[in-house]
Amino acid sequence: MVKFGLAPGSPDLVGWATVDGKAVFVGIEIKLPGEKPRADQQHFIDVIRAAGGIAGVATSVEEALALLENAPVPTGAV
Repeated sequence: MVKFGLAPGSPDLVGWATVDGKAVFVGIEIKLPGEKPRADQQHFIDVIRAAGGIAGVATSVEEALALLENAPVPTGAV
């Protein structure tokens, strides 16, 4: 078995979005409709959000794009 990712629970898609000229970390967990993230995956999502990043769960391309488009603009980014 080959494992990939940043750490246990890390999202399937990671990257950044440019917000007000600054890079903001993005993590999107991909699930099939009706599936829920594991506890470690939800924790990773919560940590990203708490740090001012954009994170969530998506079951389609449209949901992933909505996460990016509807994300709150972080404040106090350094």
